[in-house]
Amino acid sequence: MPTAATGGSDRVKLNPATPYEDVLTNIYEIIGCSAVTKKPVLQYRLSSSTLKSEPINLSSEMDWEGCLEDVGVAEGKKKGTVITINIIVSEVVSTKLDQPV
Repeated sequence: MPTAATGGSDRVKLNPATPYEDVLTNIYEIIGCSAVTKKPVLQYRLSSSTLKSEPINLSSEMDWEGCLEDVGVAEGKKKGTVITINIIVSEVVSTKLDQPV
């Protein structure tokens, strides 16, 4: 995961049974936006995916469950290979400003 402080990546190991809310908390702490009201958009791409493949949204518990299923399928195809999840954090956080009309 890219971190705000370094612009690099952090490797974090999570148990597949980790609840989605705990995953979010962990990600937000790493990128330094725990106290921010408007959180960045999160997406993921598996390490086995091509760079041209579109990232998949990680905006709900259903997305997290789908991500874990994707990992299981990918690992089943490549026996003995560990598949990692690359979290993509949007660089742009849109805000709506109140402006006079």
